[in-house]
Amino acid sequence: MATKQNQALSDVCTYLKNVVIKHTPDDFIVNEQFRFGLSDAEILAGINAFRTFLYQLYDKIAAENSQIGIDEIAAILYFTGIQGEFETQEKHELAVRGSDLLIKTKKNSVPHQTMKKMSAKRVAEIFMFLSGLGLSFADIDYTKPIKLSETGVFRLSNKNDSDMIVGLKLLAKAQEHLDGDRDRLQNGFMRCDFQSLALSTNKMLRM
Repeated sequence: MATKQNQALSDVCTYLKNVVIKHTPDDFIVNEQFRFGLSDAEILAGINAFRTFLYQLYDKIAAENSQIGIDEIAAILYFTGIQGEFETQEKHELAVRGSDLLIKTKKNSVPHQTMKKMSAKRVAEIFMFLSGLGLSFADIDYTKPIKLSETGVFRLSNKNDSDMIVGLKLLAKAQEHLDGDRDRLQNGFMRCDFQSLALSTNKMLRM
């Protein structure tokens, strides 16, 4: 029998799945500053893959009655999206399909108060949790505490769906350009708010 705590977490995850913005239009137009040289089809595939990942994430949190806070997971994902750079296969050639993100960390590069409060052990627990969804943080040992400000460089990939990495990067970068506090921007990111990719100014579009 489910406990009240389990049911409450399940209800939260159901709510979050319901507020994810769905059905990206095929003719959706993306602002040039967020394209990174990608085609419309590649951008659409990235958005759709990131949306699918969010559904899987919320299902996993509910199913496992995770003690890791959703805000903590969101902060880590948002951070890697902002800090990450697409790796290139050859000079001046963007790696899209099967691409990784190259994450470069340095002191004072952690932008969110939630992350600043996390212990190194907690960060390792979150990385391990996300690895259960296909995310791979190359060159990082999940069994040891992880101090992001001292990690240096690592690579993020998704063995289940490489398109998801494209969506992660584009949506995080677009949210970063919006006006507003960090929590609101992060919430938009975790709703797969693809509208932000169309902005030519720092104003949020309305549905």
